[in-house]
Amino acid sequence: MLPCLALGQAETPKSGTKDDASVAAKALMAEGNTLYVNRDFEGAHQKFLAAWTLKQHAAIASNLVETEMKLGRYAEAAERLRYLLSSVPVDDQEERTALMVQLAECRHHLVALHIAVNLDGATVKVDGKTVGTSPIGSEVLVEPGRASVVAELEGYESGSFLMTAGAAGESKSIRLYVTAKVERPAPTAAIATKPEPPPPQPVPDQNGIRPRTIVLISGAALTVAGTVLGVTYWKLRNDTRDEARSYRDGIPVGGCVPGSSSRSGSSAHSVTPMRPLPRTLSGPASPVTSTTRNSVS
Repeated sequence: MLPCLALGQAETPKSGTKDDASVAAKALMAEGNTLYVNRDFEGAHQKFLAAWTLKQHAAIASNLVETEMKLGRYAEAAERLRYLLSSVPVDDQEERTALMVQLAECRHHLVALHIAVNLDGATVKVDGKTVGTSPIGSEVLVEPGRASVVAELEGYESGSFLMTAGAAGESKSIRLYVTAKVERPAPTAAIATKPEPPPPQPVPDQNGIRPRTIVLISGAALTVAGTVLGVTYWKLRNDTRDEARSYRDGIPVGGCVPGSSSRSGSSAHSVTPMRPLPRTLSGPASPVTSTTRNSVS
């Protein structure tokens, strides 16, 4: 059953007074109650939220809990029930008991997370929404299924946990670790090095022939000339040697020409003179002078 505020005709607020928000909130509550009775829970929820934006009052929170439980938004309803429990006096046991019954009903449809962080003072977020600062004293109720839990602390790397398959009515214990950030030295700019100049290119002469080409042609010409001279010398040397050998073979042993005769008592034997040697590279050869041999009678 919804708690009621004044449902009569809204008073015309005095401009600039502190009661402007309260009067507007009462008007929105009246509209929301009408929608709730007509079972337009979504419309009623929108009116109650608008009233809550203007004024955070326990009666508006109670109406939001009723519509959120009708819409199956148990996590939102549980959050408001905890707010109401913190505002109800401890000695009001009847009201507190009624709120605890509603909270137990919401918890039956949710997953209870018990979150711990290795360092105090870290901001804890569930699905991007801040749920408190470590240490978290109470359980965090979330819708079944997936949920992302993150702990953030300035100067530290964040710790995170991803729940992938939470079941309704289940409890999970999660411990997050934040670690000190490691300061990495800034990358130093690379020292620019001057590229080495390319090797100088040979400059062609006026005829378009490069010096290296000239050297190669000259070397080839010298090689050919040397080969020709060597072959010529070798041929002349062999020809001279063969001609000298032919003269030597025509001279008889003892230096006498075959068929010559000697007289008894002759004072000397006649000797046929040798043919002159052929010319050589060093000049003409001198003729061989004939000699006589004295005989003793």
